[in-house]
Amino acid sequence: MFAFVMIKASEERIKLIFGLKVAQARSDKGYSLSQLSKACGLSASYLNEIEKGKKYPKAEKIVSLAAALDLEYDDLISTKLKADLAPLGQLISSNFFTQLPFELFGLEAGQLVDLLSKSPAQAAAFLGAFMDLARTYRIPESDFYLAALRSYQEIANNYFVDIEEEAKKCLRALSIDPEQPNLNAQLQKVLEDKYGYTLDWEALAHNPLLRGVKSYYKDDKSTCLYLEPGLSPSQQAFILAKELAYNWLALDKSVRVNTVDGKTMVESFDQVLVNFKASYFAGALALPLDRVAKDLEQIFGRDRLDASELIDLAAKWHCSPETLMHRMTNILPHKFGLDVLFFSKFNGKDPLSEPHLERELHLNRKHLPHANRRDAHYCGRWLSLKMLNKSMSRNDDSILADYQISEYGEGGDKFLVLSMARRVSEAPFACASASLGIHISNKSKRKIKSLAELEPTAIQVNTLCEYCSISDCAERRAPASALQRKDYRNSILQELAKLQ
Repeated sequence: MFAFVMIKASEERIKLIFGLKVAQARSDKGYSLSQLSKACGLSASYLNEIEKGKKYPKAEKIVSLAAALDLEYDDLISTKLKADLAPLGQLISSNFFTQLPFELFGLEAGQLVDLLSKSPAQAAAFLGAFMDLARTYRIPESDFYLAALRSYQEIANNYFVDIEEEAKKCLRALSIDPEQPNLNAQLQKVLEDKYGYTLDWEALAHNPLLRGVKSYYKDDKSTCLYLEPGLSPSQQAFILAKELAYNWLALDKSVRVNTVDGKTMVESFDQVLVNFKASYFAGALALPLDRVAKDLEQIFGRDRLDASELIDLAAKWHCSPETLMHRMTNILPHKFGLDVLFFSKFNGKDPLSEPHLERELHLNRKHLPHANRRDAHYCGRWLSLKMLNKSMSRNDDSILADYQISEYGEGGDKFLVLSMARRVSEAPFACASASLGIHISNKSKRKIKSLAELEPTAIQVNTLCEYCSISDCAERRAPASALQRKDYRNSILQELAKLQ
């Protein structure tokens, strides 16, 4: 299977590069498609397919093309491009280009090449700079795959009806009730009895090198799922529900994502997409759409918002704060019509280290917070960071929850931010916070009864301390150095302007 995929990817690359070379040579000759058609004897529509990377002609047709374009046969079939187009060729030959799912966004790879080839030299220069930046900042391919997935989720408002329906069918067919406290036992029984799994809770703990591996699937003589014995009940439920998803949805188990020492090991977009589908199914299974929506209606329908009800809701559905918050990004757009949202998950090692934004999602606009710049400090007024620090200061494993009305920038958008935080390991300070931001609008005020009263309590927040103009900020984590540099440069320009 892997060899077949590699061969297919290689063939696609060759067709794309060949098409780009034909388009460039035709442009150099000043030919239109119809003129080249008359010169080589191939139809204009067929030449168009070649240039888009959809067709690769037979040898005798390539001979005719080469003659019409005044090129040598060997030069035309070579995968080497001229120096000005080399970066474009590198992109086409990269895993990044061949593995990204252009079809999910209504594009074909050939269409993208066609767009880039309209101004090939300029496009190549831009892409060359882009690739140099990626290498300089050591941006891995996995980041591009995850960014593509986020865009796919955002386009669909993070609601996928086909997976939702399959989760409902699965609950009915297998008589699973996620509200019952024995959800893990129900899921384990299904995996063992229906799909022939063996669950091993000991092997990972016996090998010191495997500490930090939450689960591992192995299918050789018998189907075995290895699990870390120290998993919390909510972690167990999510992993077992994901495993059920692989079987119920008939997902490709050969492209699974493994997490080692808290880091997801991603090598292809197929891995990212399959993992997303399994995770979405697990959330839809463990937190049924209609039933959780009714719970949220009750919470939002009260005169006073009580964040502790979020903790109760997570306990009711035996899920982690992150799973609950992320599931709300599926439910709120579909059931409540609240589709201007953001989700973020932060991890923190200790109070002195910069928090890590592990996951983010923005529906319908690019809100704050979003990914950090290098060596800059997130705004200390973000509720996510406040909750992270509170959780680090506690000595127990209890879940914290709170809310805040945040105004992003002077006179900017206001969001109701719900946040939950908890410890995530036995390490002294390791914690995670998950936050959901709901845009305050007339629609959200109708759906969330307490919003109108809460709106005047808005706290002004910003993005990065280095770029923040808020004075006397008790939560400031770094000086406004970028603004100071900008003011200094402006002062110089003003003095220059005064010169006679």
